[in-house]
Amino acid sequence: MSSNIGHCDISTETLDTITTVGLSVSVFSLLLFLTIEFLVWSAVVKSNLSHFRHTAIVNIAVFLLLADCSFLASTSPESLSDTVCFVLTVCKHLFFLAMFTWMLCMSVMLVHQLIFVFNPLRKRVFMFLSSILGYVVPILIVGSSYIYCKYTYRPYYDKKTCWLVFERLLEGSMHAFLIPVGTIMMTNLFSMVVVIVTLVKSSVPDSSKADDKDTAKGILKVVLVLTPIFGVTWIIGFFLLMLEPDNPMFEVANYSFTILNSFQFQYLNSESLLVPTIGLIYEGIIPKFHLYLRIPRSVYTYLMTVFFTVLYMDQSAS
Repeated sequence: MSSNIGHCDISTETLDTITTVGLSVSVFSLLLFLTIEFLVWSAVVKSNLSHFRHTAIVNIAVFLLLADCSFLASTSPESLSDTVCFVLTVCKHLFFLAMFTWMLCMSVMLVHQLIFVFNPLRKRVFMFLSSILGYVVPILIVGSSYIYCKYTYRPYYDKKTCWLVFERLLEGSMHAFLIPVGTIMMTNLFSMVVVIVTLVKSSVPDSSKADDKDTAKGILKVVLVLTPIFGVTWIIGFFLLMLEPDNPMFEVANYSFTILNSFQFQYLNSESLLVPTIGLIYEGIIPKFHLYLRIPRSVYTYLMTVFFTVLYMDQSAS
């Protein structure tokens, strides 16, 4: 997504193309992810912990899908009416905040499971607290920021970009997005550090070269998996706030932010469902579509395995 976080509109034709392609692929992947999640839900959700994890991931996926669709719908602000532009701004503000709050739910749940091993989180407590944090809090933030702007006669959105307004530090409706997201990202970053430290400590007693290598691989996997889930790539957007457009690093940061966040869900999609899905195909849990396609089960299993393997390799490479 081309960035206009803190400066005037700095999008270019190349950035706009990357954004459109990236978000289109993201929308397709999210729809595929949610479809597969629906098919395998009863097979993979067998404990409270797995229920917490999949509930959070599904909510992250749903809100990211809605945000991506809203973003794609506002790629040509000049052709939109004021009302449509306002609605899309509210939608993006709300859906992105909801996505981040569910990322926070997931990181807090993960840290709780690591620290309080013998005091697992109860399902009712998790669903109650995560529902407040994931649904109610974003609505309150968006609603209060709009009411504040309305009664202080400040613009809530910019018609040229169909996005929030950044005037200067601590002024403008943009801060109703930046402050909550910044707080969540710092919390999620802390959660990643806790996970890595826990992983390192667990390998200290039997330290050896082989163990050190396995630990390094484990840390790398934690970073690669949790970075998109926790939205850590959005930190680049905050660096853009500190850079002037004429700074040589500004263009690098701008392209990095656009590419990483346009394709944010691709790696998560492949890591979260590829392996369990292939396993479930072999177990025969996924509906027997080969009966409707009138092809042998062995051929169906082979084709499905190849499909998901190619999907995984393609997404990991991107």
